[in-house]
Amino acid sequence: MLVLFDNWTSFFRDKVVPWRIGMAEQLRTQLENEVLPRFIASQRWYAAKGEPISKATIADSVIWDVGGLSWLLNFILVKDAVYFLPLSLAWEVDEDHVRALAPLTVARVRQQANVGVLGDAIADEGFCRHVVKAICGGRTVPTAHGSLRFIKSAACPDLSAEELASIQLTALHTQSTNTSVQLGDRFFLKCYRRMRPGVNPEFEVGRYLTEVARFPHCVPLAGAVEYVSKKETTTVALLQGYLPNQGDAWGYTLAYLERFLATAPVEKPHGGYVSLMQTLSTRTAQLHRAFAMRSGDPAFDPEPLGPQDFEAWKATVREEANDTLGLLERTSSDKAAPLLSQRAKLMGFIDACAAPKGAGLKTRHHGDYHLGQVLIANNDFVIIDFEGEPSRPLADARRKHSPLRDVAGMLRSFNYAVRVAMSEYKTDDLGVRMALERWATAWEREARTLFLNAYVQTAQGSPIIPRDPDVLARALAVFELEKAVYELGYEMNNRPDWLWVPVEGIRAILGGRA
Repeated sequence: MLVLFDNWTSFFRDKVVPWRIGMAEQLRTQLENEVLPRFIASQRWYAAKGEPISKATIADSVIWDVGGLSWLLNFILVKDAVYFLPLSLAWEVDEDHVRALAPLTVARVRQQANVGVLGDAIADEGFCRHVVKAICGGRTVPTAHGSLRFIKSAACPDLSAEELASIQLTALHTQSTNTSVQLGDRFFLKCYRRMRPGVNPEFEVGRYLTEVARFPHCVPLAGAVEYVSKKETTTVALLQGYLPNQGDAWGYTLAYLERFLATAPVEKPHGGYVSLMQTLSTRTAQLHRAFAMRSGDPAFDPEPLGPQDFEAWKATVREEANDTLGLLERTSSDKAAPLLSQRAKLMGFIDACAAPKGAGLKTRHHGDYHLGQVLIANNDFVIIDFEGEPSRPLADARRKHSPLRDVAGMLRSFNYAVRVAMSEYKTDDLGVRMALERWATAWEREARTLFLNAYVQTAQGSPIIPRDPDVLARALAVFELEKAVYELGYEMNNRPDWLWVPVEGIRAILGGRA
């Protein structure tokens, strides 16, 4: 229970009368040493999962008052990372408000006779509505040590007061790096949690695809919120147009696989799934063609892909593989033992990959492409989440490279889907299990072939892919290995129970499956 005496100013010694400074300091200490550490450590977006937090210091903040409503917007330092956490107060006299904050309650609060809750403001409909209003109005809000800049894109609509008032929070989703809310059938507000300094690739790419390339199969960008300090600029939130959808392709694929594993599986994928994956492959190639166009923007204009680029990339992959295998060795995992015995073969596989001959292009690309990054909408696809792999620096997501890295990511995602579906299928009949394993292997091979064929057909004539099929296959194999090595490190740090998926994937690649 936090006992307030003057709403938000209760936490700030420089905002209260002199005789209440001690009370404010005590309350701030309680907030930073007890309340915030406990709440942040339990959140999915907390990067150092499993590590206890001794203190969460408010490094910068602002009481955002919009006339009758106010929120405390905080940038919180936890060890060497900064997190964005807007806070909202709800009192029991407003039951609906308290109920809305319940899933993200930070602490109980009391002020005189009033009792209520302190919660994450992303669950507060009023807060989200005023963020939209501030973006559409291009506002700037000063903080103690910087400012929040609300940026309107060319695709941001002009909302009337009535339209703004009608915006309702209809869904809330928490991911590993962000929390997002659906606002009726108009907007999707994504709030980043861990602040990553530099140009946010999702903001940058969203603006490019919306305003320059006019790529129709991505979510239109309406605007953004940036935190500007004396040292750097960081993207805090994105406002995107909402597109009705039937969920992501990961959920669709798992449901499809589970359904057919439970019945009598056939040797080839179902016709409807085949057609859908061919459409996904076509949209992927069209996205890469959009990135390969020249617009005069040096951040997006394609550049020649030379042998020196390829050799530099191979050196990076080799270094990451060495580091990851070293970490894996120290974990002493039984599941990893077969892979550790193949260290020399893995390194040789990387070294043997030759640079594609002829002219090639390195371009911007998705950077973390898999089945969970595409939404199904009316038997078509919308590509989302261009922020890159969550454990890599933002600069990596902005770096130009071969778009085949995205293709490899999707091929790895097919492998993940079928392995997860097989692990969840329960049977004590060894014969049935072996038959299903054969079917699963055949399904993945067929899905890969269908996806690659449709991609090559759509990308034909563009220098984004090698003309020689053998060169294409060898390059994809190493791109897949790069992705699987990244997955290995990610699973070790986040989902140890899934470690076996990239382990088996790497062994399959080394065995010549690709």
